[in-house]
Amino acid sequence: LDHILISGSYPQIEMESLIRQSFGQVTRKSTVKNHFSENYIPEKIERRIENTSQASIALGFPSISIKEDQYPTHSFITKILGGYFGSRLMKSLREDAGLTYGVHSYIHHLLQGSSFQITSDVKLAAVDESIEIVLYEIKSLLDKPISTDEINTVKSYMLGEYVNDSNTAFDFASLYKKIILQDLPVNYYDNFYQQIKAIT
Repeated sequence: LDHILISGSYPQIEMESLIRQSFGQVTRKSTVKNHFSENYIPEKIERRIENTSQASIALGFPSISIKEDQYPTHSFITKILGGYFGSRLMKSLREDAGLTYGVHSYIHHLLQGSSFQITSDVKLAAVDESIEIVLYEIKSLLDKPISTDEINTVKSYMLGEYVNDSNTAFDFASLYKKIILQDLPVNYYDNFYQQIKAIT
């Protein structure tokens, strides 16, 4: 056992005593082994359930680490694509095509690797159309410059999201947990949001 995170208002002496009493005998039995492979082979996995009118779509592939210098920019682009209610995927899949109530793109970090993911629940008959729209929006991000208005909107959203996500002791514990588990510098969030502010 490497870390214990506790958030809230507790008398320190009582809390330390309780931690020792509860976890004092716990030992680490084995180390985490790295099973991440550089030889990623894409595959399509399909599971069918009878008598349903909806389908869940999950698209993804290995992504850069949260420690990479380019990660803040990568995170910013992911937010533009499908990371908030006004995102491109939300507009194209929900507002324009009416195929879903929600779609989300995000970067998921584990101890041994990260992945870029897009998830959505759509009408069963619209799976192929939905995937085509997603791929079109990704290609648009690659091929066309992003407008200043869209950049500024997403900047404001991400900075506001950070403020909203750091209000309570539980929020701070969650942010600190990422710093510990990903072995990030203590000033990680300051640096991250300075880079977001500098994006043009």
